[in-house]
Amino acid sequence: MRGNLVPITLLFLALASGLGIAWLSQNPEAPVLRRAEGWPIVGPVATWFREAYRPPASTPEWRETTTPGGPGARRPPHGYPEILETSDGVSPPWPGPPEWVWVLPDTVLRTDPSQDAPIAETMSSIANLPRIERRGDWFKVWRQRELLWVHLPDHPDDDGPPLGSEPDPPGPLWPRGPDADKLAAARSLLGEREQRGTLGPYDLYTDIGDGDLLTWLETAVEGLEPAYVERYGRNPLGTPKAAVVLFADEAAYRILQLQVDRLVGLHAAGHNSRGLAALFVGGLPRDEVAATLLHELVHFLNRRALGPALPPWLDEGLCDDLAGSRVGEDGGIRPRELGGRRVRREWGMDFTAASASLWSAHQANREGKLPPLRTLLSLDWDAFVRSDQSRRHYDLSALFVRFLIDGEGGRNAEGFRAYLDTVANGGDVGAETLRGHLDRSWDDLDESFRTWITTEARKLLQ
Repeated sequence: MRGNLVPITLLFLALASGLGIAWLSQNPEAPVLRRAEGWPIVGPVATWFREAYRPPASTPEWRETTTPGGPGARRPPHGYPEILETSDGVSPPWPGPPEWVWVLPDTVLRTDPSQDAPIAETMSSIANLPRIERRGDWFKVWRQRELLWVHLPDHPDDDGPPLGSEPDPPGPLWPRGPDADKLAAARSLLGEREQRGTLGPYDLYTDIGDGDLLTWLETAVEGLEPAYVERYGRNPLGTPKAAVVLFADEAAYRILQLQVDRLVGLHAAGHNSRGLAALFVGGLPRDEVAATLLHELVHFLNRRALGPALPPWLDEGLCDDLAGSRVGEDGGIRPRELGGRRVRREWGMDFTAASASLWSAHQANREGKLPPLRTLLSLDWDAFVRSDQSRRHYDLSALFVRFLIDGEGGRNAEGFRAYLDTVANGGDVGAETLRGHLDRSWDDLDESFRTWITTEARKLLQ
């Protein structure tokens, strides 16, 4: 029963205090709310909350007219920006959300499509506004519950961003400390049990009372950056300033996770955001806790050594490669050894952590279900993370990095490190750039990688 009281209490307090309630109101199908319906005490509250904020089954229409009191408006149902609604029922000729218009800083929004009309607002930053109507170079837009007009004589015909959509070239960034608001939200979930300390060079906030676990984790963290430098040949800028929040219970972590938009619908074991890494222990074995912790901290190292906006296979692959290393009883990281355990079952052998990832890739390889490397390396973040194959994407990316560093007697290591140098210097991050540094064809890489997976998987049975 104690295992249920903790999440019940935390969810009740979160709803009562408003923590995460805005996110929950926009995401009434969140797994934590669905599970909460079966809990005692707060089950009826969770059911009411989901019903109150459930989106309509049909796609709403965008309607816009003029009323004596000005344009009427209400908050939109889940999944839509702003819905214009007035009493006479006049609708534009399109269903669903309108098109969009980009505006730059210092752009003037007026009450009417005339340079003589009163100024309603001067934009302070780049924004993407719902576009309701166009009259020549004048655009009617929806801005903070008002219908306004903006004059854009040079607006692109394709409605793309005014400064282009190509990302800035990546490059190493100096370390940053945790966002004050995010840290405060995380610490509020620790409550009176909060303890402050360090994990290597990182500040630690936790409610863990297991000193042996914390000491073991600290040793692993202290060895992480030296292992990164040796393995990938990149020196991160500066010294770490980020913080770690380590929860004893999963429920507290899940409430914090609700506040991170990009993790909506994902069952993450940990995450990092604006200089803060968060994860939980729960009932997990300590090697799995260490793997999650190291994974999140490598994200910070990637930012300091390579830069932001990395391809997901590279960012997550580097993280899982080091996180998948064996951590010894003394807390030392052994990057060339794969982590995870072998567990004998009645039906045969079972594997955990990184060893399970390797065995799963081996099975998929035998069944002809591995995607071509060129496809994997071309996935954007949504396709990488929000696919039903996301776990395989993570596994294969980490294994591919391990193959490039350790496989075939280190044949590819120099080319891979040269690619990392190119990325850090603001060069092209694409798959073809990597292939060029390796000086191999895609067919050759695919065949060699799959052969390596088979060879490494067989070692698990020895």
